[in-house]
Amino acid sequence: MLAPDELNEKNVGSGETGEGTEETRQSRRDWAGRQVPPPLIAGYAAAILSVTVATLIRLGLNPIWGSRFPYLVFFPAIVVAGLYGGLGPGLLSVALSAGSIVLFVLSLSGTSQAGSADDATGLTAFAVTGILLAAIAAAQR
Repeated sequence: MLAPDELNEKNVGSGETGEGTEETRQSRRDWAGRQVPPPLIAGYAAAILSVTVATLIRLGLNPIWGSRFPYLVFFPAIVVAGLYGGLGPGLLSVALSAGSIVLFVLSLSGTSQAGSADDATGLTAFAVTGILLAAIAAAQR
């Protein structure tokens, strides 16, 4: 008769029990069984990629939305970066999103002057909210 640990080791990946398939779906584990986070570079790459995708989506919606909702599509990018990479990539996505909003969204909309007091207030509120979102997402990691 096999002990439960031996039974687990023999069935991992064989498809005989649900335990092996669950183990292969989870992220990597170290020698003590703790979950190993993705490599540092992958988290920052996820931040850059998510903000790039959000920027392209926002630019695609620019003919429909105009100057309305300049920050809306960037919040999910911050959450994705924070969940995948942690606080550092989450904060990087906040900074990249803010820069992207100023460079591409606010400057391209004809009704809003980039650099006005309203834009500064909105961007500050976005940054504070984004930092909080990144921290919450990193804590849920």
